[in-house]
Amino acid sequence: MILDANGKPIPSTIGRPGAEAFGELEPAVQRDVRITRSFSFKLNLGNYESADFFASQAADCAAADADTVSADLYEFCVDEVMKAVKDLKERRARKEAARLNRSAA
Repeated sequence: MILDANGKPIPSTIGRPGAEAFGELEPAVQRDVRITRSFSFKLNLGNYESADFFASQAADCAAADADTVSADLYEFCVDEVMKAVKDLKERRARKEAARLNRSAA
């Protein structure tokens, strides 16, 4: 709520049609926005088997910074998903190597 010099509330005129023509709009207010970005990846493991990976991240920021924050969040999600994909591939390779060692012995 905005008060005048005497401490009385000034009614909000945001969104009232025609108010800007009379100079009645409140001063511009810095608005915050919530940005949410996500990334998903499906890895085909063969033999009709697949693994799904997903990451989502959100942040509040000034509207002016939304593009930069959005790009940073997307990059973060991609990095996290691809780390998980790499980890799964390494675990499967170790498991396969152990299986081959057992069968060779």
